[in-house]
This record gives sequence, structure tokens and C-alpha cells, in this order.
Amino acid sequence: MPTFGWVHEDARDAFLAATDHVPGPKGPLPSSYPCPFCLQAWPRPGLLQDHLAREHHISRPILLIGGKEPKAGFTVRERRPAKDFVLANATSLSIRIDGMSETTVSEKELGRTLAGLKVGTVKVALANASERLAAPVRANYDLAFQIAAPRALQAVERAFLERMTVNGLTVGTVGEFRADARCQGAASDYATGMAEYVLGVLVKERPHGQSITSALDRYRSLFGSALEKLTPHQRPLPQLLCAVMRFALNQFGTGPLDTGYHELDAATVMLRGPVMGPAIPMPADIPGRQAACPMDHGTDWILGLAGRMSRQDRWGPVLRDECRQAAETGTLDIMDRQKALALWALTALRLGAPQEAVEPLAQISAIYPFSIWANACLETVTT
Repeated sequence: MPTFGWVHEDARDAFLAATDHVPGPKGPLPSSYPCPFCLQAWPRPGLLQDHLAREHHISRPILLIGGKEPKAGFTVRERRPAKDFVLANATSLSIRIDGMSETTVSEKELGRTLAGLKVGTVKVALANASERLAAPVRANYDLAFQIAAPRALQAVERAFLERMTVNGLTVGTVGEFRADARCQGAASDYATGMAEYVLGVLVKERPHGQSITSALDRYRSLFGSALEKLTPHQRPLPQLLCAVMRFALNQFGTGPLDTGYHELDAATVMLRGPVMGPAIPMPADIPGRQAACPMDHGTDWILGLAGRMSRQDRWGPVLRDECRQAAETGTLDIMDRQKALALWALTALRLGAPQEAVEPLAQISAIYPFSIWANACLETVTT
């Protein structure tokens, strides 16, 4: 007998046939941005980002040495106690010394290990895995240790005084100093800083007959590198070299000075800005003084100018022309010319000729560090 109606092929067809009304399509579901670390979801990406930053932030692990984070190529040049090596945001750490196998250590073990090193290289690997489902945040530090004993430093200083305070200083003389047996081993970094200072002097001065081809401004990078190596050493000779380099680079600082070079200390204080009362007197010459380090002609000229200006008790056109000549000569480096302008302005102000200070003040009022005081002085004089 024939069958009337539809034949249901499967359960789905039977379900659809029994359904009175099939709802139409309603479009896509609302967007949802689930957090990968918890069960919460957010309707907008910005809300998810705020949630991640607030609830699941993972800080970068940091190593501090003496309160400062070491930058690339950092060298430890002075002995430090274990407490000076501090970690932050690190859940695990490992070290590799002189290319040997990597060793996992605790924070206390790291401090004790680094405090005991004198010469070598260390790679410190830090990780912060405080978020269980997130990839750890890592940081690596490559450190070099060059800690020489006082006796080795004294030997380098003797070699420096013997070889670098002679007449006819040349680039070859610097090479002979670096090749000296006393400048090897743990003290080689110390000797390199002193050699960079002398090379900077030669590049800045460009002595006749030496055919120095380096750009004039390279002396600044040489001085900067030498400062990094010599500043940590609290010894008279490196502190004197550092003071000369900072003076040449117009870094006058704010602290007390006692380098033993009276003219340098007085000129540095003078260039920090106007002071009440007379200028610090500078002797024209000190008998019995021994040469401790070479100095370029430009710095020596500026120190001489500062000494002459400090001994004046009245202003006049001769002083103005002397300062102008130093400030406008093309043979002086630009930083030395800036110091000449500052001395011109400071002397005129001190000797009661403020209008004579307008011209040099206008030229250095936007040049750091003279702008710290020159701009204010210019406004006072011109109003």
C-alpha cells in the first residue's frame, strides 16, 4: 500500500519535522577577550590590557651593583662587599664564570661569589617566573672584573710618571707605556684609562709633526672612556686626571675639590657661576712643583686666563680684548672657547662692569652647564 507524507531519514530530520518554529539567524555573538591566565573575559581589548597590567604584570628582573644597574660592558674596578650586589624581581638565577658551565645559585651565593672575584668575566642570567602560565621574563648581564691590588696600581703610576711626563710626548710613547710589564695583568684596565687620557690630550692638542688623523672631537670619547676606568679609584693621580678631563669637558660639578693642583681647583669653582666676594686667588707660579701628568695646550691656556682674570681688581678694554681673543680663536676647541666666554662674563660681573658681560652671556646663556647661571645673569643685566 502506498505511503503518504515524508519519510524521516534520521533523528535530525525527525526533530526538525516536529519543531513548529525554527528561529532565524541572529548574527555573530558579542566579541569576547578572555584572559589567558584566569577565567575572566572582557568585551574590549583595552579592558583586557588594563586587567593584565594590573593583575598579571611580570616585572623585569634586575641586578644592581652599588645601587646602579650595570650597562653593557660594565667593569667592576673596585672591591665591593656582598651586600652591594642586589637582585630585584628574580625568581631564579644562574652564573657562568670565565666561560665555564652555568651554575644555579641563590641571591646570597651570588653576592658572595661576585664579592670574591678579582679578575674574570661573569654572565649573570636572571628569570622572573612569578606568573605560572606565562613565559618567564629574562635578563642577562655580562660583567668584567678588573680589581688590582694597591701594589699593582702603584706600579702603573710609577710607569706613568716615568714615561708620560717627559718632553716630546708622542703616540708611540703611549704604546711603550701600555707595553710596560707593570701595566699588565689585573692593573691593565687602570693603565688603559691613563693611556686613553694621554691619547685624548694628543688628539686635542695635535702636536706638530705627529700626523694625528683622528677627528678633533675624538678626544671627548677618549676622555669619557678614561673617566669610566679611573673614577672608581680613590687615589691622588687618577683623581687629578679625572679632574683635568672633567674641566676640559665642561663638567664642573658641585662638590669640594682637592686635587693638589690649585689653579685647576680654583678655575673649576670660578666656572660654576658668580659668587659673592673676591675671586679665589691663584698664584702665578708655585716653586718646586713637579710634573704629574701632561696637559693639552688649550686647557693650560684657559687655566692661565682664569688665573690672570682672578688677579684683576678693575675692568678695562685690555681685559675685554684678551677674553675676546681667546673666545674667538679657531685654534681652541669649542669647549675651551665656551670657558673663555664664561670667564669674560664672570670677570666683568665681578669687577662691576655688567654691561661688558652682556655679549659673552648672550653666547653661553643656552649652553649647558653655563646656562644654569648665565641666563639668569643676562636677564638681570638687561632689565
